[in-house]
Amino acid sequence: MREWSALSLMRHCCEAFSGSFKIRNLATVGGNLALSLPIGPMISLFSGLDGVCVIESAARSRAVPASEFVTGIGTNVLEPDELVRSVLLPTSVLRDRVAFRRISLTRHGPSAVVVVGRSAPGGCTLTVTAATPCPRQLTFPDVPSAHEAIARLEHGAWSYVGDFHGSDLWRRHMTRKLVVDVLEELSG
Repeated sequence: MREWSALSLMRHCCEAFSGSFKIRNLATVGGNLALSLPIGPMISLFSGLDGVCVIESAARSRAVPASEFVTGIGTNVLEPDELVRSVLLPTSVLRDRVAFRRISLTRHGPSAVVVVGRSAPGGCTLTVTAATPCPRQLTFPDVPSAHEAIARLEHGAWSYVGDFHGSDLWRRHMTRKLVVDVLEELSG
């Protein structure tokens, strides 16, 4: 387990649960995914680590990448008779180098922006959650420069969430700042 450095993300994402009185001592991993709210820290964890959701119903079982499970605010790929049975994480990803940044309007408030960075010899992935209605990912062949990553963020036709946890313009700005911070850690 010592070589699984990416597991440090679990601690960060579990600590993000503490921000909401609605879920304190009540939250479940599957419930966090199924609720599909942008602030869901398990969405950040499993999307950032290339998790695969195993979805079951009485008639069938199917697998969906965690980064594609949430389709919008409060919406996901689950059909009425389905449930999330488990989430599988690839062992190879657990060995990757990771960086995590999160910001909220208040010290213990719900996440307004979460950026998870992951780098390995095969490439670099940046996952943005909480600021967007569903997880957004950027992939690169290597850790990109801040300029390259910001250019890709600007080129993407992403929408940002605007609510009482932060305006869409503020979240867009903070996403760029946190991406730069994550890249500095991954390349350092």
